[in-house]
Amino acid sequence: MSNKLKDNEIDTLIQSVRFKRSEVIVTEPMILIGDKKAARRDNVIVFAGLPKARKSTYVMGLIASALTGTEYYGVRCKPGSVVLIDTEQANLEHLEQIERMERLLGSRVDDLPFKSYCMRKLSLNDVMQLIEPILIRDKPDYLVLDALTELVYNLIDPEEVKLFIEFLKRITIQYVLVVCGVMHLGKLNNFTLGALGSAIDRVCQSLLIVTKDEENNCSTLSAKFMRSDEHFDPISIAYNDELKTMQRVYVNAPAPDKKKIKWSDKTDQEHYNICSTIFDQQSELNYQALVSYLGSFYGRGATVVKTQIISYLLSKKIILNINGNYQLGKL
Repeated sequence: MSNKLKDNEIDTLIQSVRFKRSEVIVTEPMILIGDKKAARRDNVIVFAGLPKARKSTYVMGLIASALTGTEYYGVRCKPGSVVLIDTEQANLEHLEQIERMERLLGSRVDDLPFKSYCMRKLSLNDVMQLIEPILIRDKPDYLVLDALTELVYNLIDPEEVKLFIEFLKRITIQYVLVVCGVMHLGKLNNFTLGALGSAIDRVCQSLLIVTKDEENNCSTLSAKFMRSDEHFDPISIAYNDELKTMQRVYVNAPAPDKKKIKWSDKTDQEHYNICSTIFDQQSELNYQALVSYLGSFYGRGATVVKTQIISYLLSKKIILNINGNYQLGKL
């Protein structure tokens, strides 16, 4: 391990992290969905979904609620200031998104405690260096990061992901705020992407999934897990042509399929398609990265991946190359 601590530093650090009941400050939830507690300060909440599922629409509802205390799309926030960091959209698309939120509010956001930053043109290194100075200057109660997948170079690099997760945990505590993140799901398995997705799943207080019914042009928000409360009833929205904005709608959501499909029930072609998707990201992977990626795509823990899935895939779908790394084989 690097940066070895001195004895006096060790004593100070131990004292700083020792749990003391008397020092715990019980705070009200910052975000309620339905009547369920979704997030408090010092925590991370994540909206995940496929591209164009309307993840950002629900997040705009959250921002509108944070700015006013009014419920939007079933989300009610404790009023506070908001900073939005957008790493994906160009300025025009960002403006259109803000204007859709303003139609929802019925007023412009100019006089509200809201600041947004468009960082699409910046390098990842520059983006990461700007986040903390913005937090120091703007002092937000809510930090919205759209999208988390744009804040690491390699989604499957365990070391880089670990450093980023440590950064997220630190800023929530140091700046006493809620981080609201947006993430993409894998198209084949509907799991958050790579080692980053697996780590985010573990650290966030609530992981929310946005799905879209293309036939009815209706999107639905549901909970994959919530650490602080029971799951809320799914919340659906659709576009209202007259109001020129999204509006909550009430639909009969299908009952979830509780049957867990065995990974071994997949066909050879399905296994190979998963491997092809993984190695489209990077031509070869070390063992640790492969375990993390397969765990995300198959939705299984590291033990199952190491003892069963990798040995099965090594028969044809993946091969160990002369560098000691894994690469795509031939079906």
